[in-house]
Amino acid sequence: MQKVLPYIKLKSSLAFEQLFDQQKIKQRSKKLEHLRPIIVLGRGKSGTRLLPRCLENIGVAMSIKPQMTSGDVDDFVFRKIVKQLARKNLCIDHAQDVSNADLALFQKSALRLYHQISKNPNSVNAWGWKYPETYLIAPLVLRCFPRARFIHIIRDGRDVAFRQHLTDDPATPLGHDILQRLNALDQPPHIRGALSWKFQVEKYARFAQQIPQQNQLELRYEALCADPLASFERVADFLDIKMTHKSIEFVKSWIKSDHVKQHRGEDKEQIKEVEKLLRNTLEFFNYT
Repeated sequence: MQKVLPYIKLKSSLAFEQLFDQQKIKQRSKKLEHLRPIIVLGRGKSGTRLLPRCLENIGVAMSIKPQMTSGDVDDFVFRKIVKQLARKNLCIDHAQDVSNADLALFQKSALRLYHQISKNPNSVNAWGWKYPETYLIAPLVLRCFPRARFIHIIRDGRDVAFRQHLTDDPATPLGHDILQRLNALDQPPHIRGALSWKFQVEKYARFAQQIPQQNQLELRYEALCADPLASFERVADFLDIKMTHKSIEFVKSWIKSDHVKQHRGEDKEQIKEVEKLLRNTLEFFNYT
């Protein structure tokens, strides 16, 4: 209950603003338009957890706890709202199609997160967050933060298909909504995982055409594992931040190279089923 109270307070406060203080919503929107958060995006189990700690080591405040190996943003209210909005925006691919009500809710939670992160004394160069479900509301993020920088991590869908995530789990509200949309609620786990990956990466690919080229970077998980330092140097260059000796050593120690092509150890027939489902999408992203 203690975790839910700030969420209830935020929703109540927004409801009051929508009825009696529209000016405050407009002022919040204007402030957020000028901010440049760094958003780490990718379907869950695609390796997005590798970047937040590396980013913090070059002075980017990512609001993560040491004990959170996932690297997810440490804000229950923000995470709850992102998942809530993801369920409502599964069919939204364009920033201009985001509803004003959804935008206002995200803006209020995002500004709250920004104020919390700004208190971090280690915030030297920038701020941002990683939370996989943000992948599903990328148009909303761009509408809120037109100057945001997006770092997209993509991983071989055959590997992801065999790694369960809440977005392919019919027992979770978001997973249920996605699978229902894909008519896959009764499918076995590897098929659910494959279809969830396909839906999410194709949705993001359609959206990404709206991001200014200078504000987006795509990383392949496999390249990140094969040459962590070269891959993260691309990230640092993209953000115009210099790497230190400490950050170089951290990247070398943090990112491992033994987690690629894991699907090869799975059942051969299931691999064939996944590859048949994903053939066109794998080819589009140059996975052969």
